[in-house]
Amino acid sequence: MRNKTREAMRLFLGGRCYTAEKLEKDYLAEVANYSNDRWEAPQRAARLAASVKRYKTSEMLRFIFATIAYDPDPDLTPLTVRRLCKALFGRTGSQWL
Repeated sequence: MRNKTREAMRLFLGGRCYTAEKLEKDYLAEVANYSNDRWEAPQRAARLAASVKRYKTSEMLRFIFATIAYDPDPDLTPLTVRRLCKALFGRTGSQWL
């Protein structure tokens, strides 16, 4: 594994990973803070949709790190990862991660 790949994996798994627990926490916080007086429905829906997208992207990256990253000389440049995600999952991911 390349040093850059190992470093990216360390950063991702060390805190950038968006787990199902974080998704659940964000969803429950959104429900708990629900108020017709403060937030509009489209904004709430957008925040929840963004959370789901972050989770899906995180799972895609977790899959890549668990399988391809351990090859001796993987090509994990951003463009390659984006194309791989598009081919495997039908989406390119979130800009947040």
